[in-house]
Amino acid sequence: MKTINTQWVRLGVLLLGMGLHSAYADSCENSNTSIDVSTPTEDFAINDNGTAIHRKTGLMWMRCPLGYELSSEGDVCSLVDDDEFTWQQALQIAETTEYGHYGDWRLPNRNELESIVELSCWEPSINTEVFPGTPDAAFWSSSPLQSDGARAWRVNFINGIVSDDNKSIAYPVRLVRDLN
Repeated sequence: MKTINTQWVRLGVLLLGMGLHSAYADSCENSNTSIDVSTPTEDFAINDNGTAIHRKTGLMWMRCPLGYELSSEGDVCSLVDDDEFTWQQALQIAETTEYGHYGDWRLPNRNELESIVELSCWEPSINTEVFPGTPDAAFWSSSPLQSDGARAWRVNFINGIVSDDNKSIAYPVRLVRDLN
């Protein structure tokens, strides 16, 4: 049986009472403070060009999904254009997207997209300080389902669940690029 150090429990309660649990509040719209933060803001370098570099993976992400525009303050993504694409459309638009002075964007694979899921957040399950205005929706990955050519993997940012769906369904898209 594990013993609890009441001194640490009291310190935790004190810190919570002082509002020092704001790491959750800053990075989540809805948070579960009993789950450790999986994608803290400190893991990202937020750039002035609307991108963020995930230091753990070495990937550069668009902070807003396609069809959204980042505010000049860098804290709001607003819908300005089509924001849902079939899987094939998502692959094609990634090839022609120019953003943040880069033209080598691509649709992330399943594992890459899953790497930005924030496990302590829901609706959306993403760090909203890094990725503001992310819709509560599934996002396409570039990974096809091997057992069925008509399906591909998606990551649901309502709850962080990874599942597959028919490629003809339209979902939002967030693009990524390699730094090297």
